[in-house]
Amino acid sequence: MRAKTILCLAACVLLFFMVGGCGGGSGSDGTPAVHPAPVDSNDDAVVDEEPSDTDDDTDEEPPGPSCEEPVAGTADVTFTDLLEEMVRREAFVVYPAPEYTSAMFSSYDRGSTAPDNPGWFDNWDFCQYVRQEVIDGRNEWVLFDHEGPGAVVRIWLTAPLYQGTIRVYLNSSDTPVIEGASDDIGKQALVGSPLSAERSLGMNLYLPIPYACRCKITYDGPNCFGIFDNWNDRLYYQVNYRAYAAGTTVQSFSMDDLTAYGTEIQNVQNHLSAPSMSVPAPDRIIDGTPGIVLDPDETFEQTISGPGAITRLQISLDSAADIDQALRSTILAMDFDGVTRVWSPVGDFFGSGPGRYPYVTWWQEVAGDNTMTTRWVMPFQATAVIRLINLGDQQVTVSLKDTEVMDDAWQEGASMYFHATWHSQRNIPVAGNSIDLSTFRFTANGRDWNYVTINGKGRYMGDTLTVYNRANAWWGEGDSKIWVDDEAFPSFFGTGTEDYYGYAFCGDGGTYEAPFHAQPRGEGDSDNIGYTTNTRTRSLDAIPFTSRLQVDMELWHWATTEMDYAVTCYWYAFDGATSNRVAEPDEAAALLAE
Repeated sequence: MRAKTILCLAACVLLFFMVGGCGGGSGSDGTPAVHPAPVDSNDDAVVDEEPSDTDDDTDEEPPGPSCEEPVAGTADVTFTDLLEEMVRREAFVVYPAPEYTSAMFSSYDRGSTAPDNPGWFDNWDFCQYVRQEVIDGRNEWVLFDHEGPGAVVRIWLTAPLYQGTIRVYLNSSDTPVIEGASDDIGKQALVGSPLSAERSLGMNLYLPIPYACRCKITYDGPNCFGIFDNWNDRLYYQVNYRAYAAGTTVQSFSMDDLTAYGTEIQNVQNHLSAPSMSVPAPDRIIDGTPGIVLDPDETFEQTISGPGAITRLQISLDSAADIDQALRSTILAMDFDGVTRVWSPVGDFFGSGPGRYPYVTWWQEVAGDNTMTTRWVMPFQATAVIRLINLGDQQVTVSLKDTEVMDDAWQEGASMYFHATWHSQRNIPVAGNSIDLSTFRFTANGRDWNYVTINGKGRYMGDTLTVYNRANAWWGEGDSKIWVDDEAFPSFFGTGTEDYYGYAFCGDGGTYEAPFHAQPRGEGDSDNIGYTTNTRTRSLDAIPFTSRLQVDMELWHWATTEMDYAVTCYWYAFDGATSNRVAEPDEAAALLAE
């Protein structure tokens, strides 16, 4: 951005940060029947897409459902059930029971109503609330309200200046079960790290909050759309939750649970901090093969007999003239029962992208000694085949470490296969965005870039994104949009690419790691040219789908330039599921941007 005067430059920079130039991009509330509807739904509670004074826009609270807690010991879902599920890897191989749907409330711009409508790429992704209520004389902004049995499984938020109080109301009670300063959500107010932690300016809470009949979350800080003298009031938020089927009995969370189940909580903390603790004990260890020399177009192959499940797979790329290129051009392919279900460059699959950047998450890890580890449970009935393929033009040396296998892991009619798909596109043209100061509207030059579209039944478990930014401007305003089954509006509509990956404000807080999200590499963050690799994998916030899943990310840049995007998606599905992603050898073999 260049200005003719220092004053103009200062004003433009201020405006850039005011509107979320590094804060977010959009976000969703899921199905219109459950969440705040888009603006064309004639829902009076929806906040306009552009700033407007809504301080007096107070709605009455809708009547809550009659609610009875299940008798102790009889609930289908309890706080401790969710804690146990969070760190039991085998649980994600089967379709969830009791069944639930996943969705999200967020502060996405309500001007986004449909892909073909103006406003789909609007970027006022903060202070968008469901409604305002007066509770005990306080003005409280409702940012989440779900009726029915459920569980909040992830809260992310950020703000330039935290003020106000977050309150969580359960069922028909007018007394909050959780009440605390807004910035305590990602700190130590409820539990310590890693269940609750700030990562690169993003607050993340993964402590589950189950409820029998209803959950409402409010914020009593300023409504920033009505206050133009302090844009530090911007609040961005995302709340992921499970909605269980009617009739499912859920034992509601209580603050007493933090003491009563302190041992169980600490056990989860220990497992998340030391991910190997939760890897199932192997029944077999398949000997590895060190020092595999692969010339261009050569393939190494190892077959494992079943039934069983691979529970720990480790590979190291030991030597190559260009290590970064080798991590992109060396492919991990895996066949389970005769079908190729994994195909990805090794660097992208293991979450560090094209380069050696150590980090640890609960599902995956890249160690300082270059060992790359995955702890996904990968079941099969008859055979599993591991292939390492050199698509590059240089010789590489790789080592397949010992592979851990659990026998008799296949459950007929219940087990799902593990999948990992990779998609890359280089030199994607993006048009720079700007703001009309007279109308406070964006040019909104965005586009939706598809990660993967899956047909079948399964669970979406996460993804690793590597981007190359060619301009000295922020690239990550684009919102995540996840469409589940045949819905007309995405259940998940995010507030910015970095927000989806658990950090905030362009990554100015630096690289980070946490159990379910990490940024091993970030030189392309903020206003810098270069690579950025983000990974987000899921546990309680995994997304079940019964027939179809579509995962998109907006490309929304502040500069007119070209971008490189490459994504690996991880998912489980029953046999017969298909996706729109096939092997992309030309993309994997292409030279990396410099």
